[in-house]
Amino acid sequence: MSLLGLNGETSLLTMSIGHYRTEIDSIDRRIIALVEQRMKCSQQIGVIKAMKRMPIEHTDREDSILASLYSCSTLDKNMIDALYKLIFTFSKRYQDTG
Repeated sequence: MSLLGLNGETSLLTMSIGHYRTEIDSIDRRIIALVEQRMKCSQQIGVIKAMKRMPIEHTDREDSILASLYSCSTLDKNMIDALYKLIFTFSKRYQDTG
């Protein structure tokens, strides 16, 4: 099966993939911008925690965040857990340098 139409034009399938890849690229840039914003907030929280002599680790908060995300998403919980394990790890690193 050819990817070219009768007159050599790109098929609808190929154009659809390109459209969705462009959309994914845009979404990825927004995700990164939001993660950067989250890390800046984490760093500020770290400053406050240091001033109040509070521990960086707050597992109840992490559990609360995950429960909230599970309830508002149709994504698999394992996927949310994996994503947020990384986010929490780096957030704590940013707090520790705050």
